[in-house]
Amino acid sequence: MPMRITISPDNKYTYVANSGATSNSIFIFDTSLWRKLGTIKTGRGSHSIAFTPDSKTAYIANTDSASITSIHVKDGVVYKNIKLRKHTRPTT
Repeated sequence: MPMRITISPDNKYTYVANSGATSNSIFIFDTSLWRKLGTIKTGRGSHSIAFTPDSKTAYIANTDSASITSIHVKDGVVYKNIKLRKHTRPTT
């Protein structure tokens, strides 16, 4: 289920947080063509997305798994999943 839509600061990409029982991921779209570029798996409950000002890194708040996924925007590779303390729910 789509949760949040976020456009990168450089307006090149649109990220859609997709949260659900089996769909913990984000969809990436080319903003100018509105063409889906890919899907990246995240933690459970992918909810909110934030970008660094230079648009090089995206951070996804995974509310159900109490984690944050960092993604290299240019190639769509997950840098790492950052596990938060127990009973913590990240939001942006």
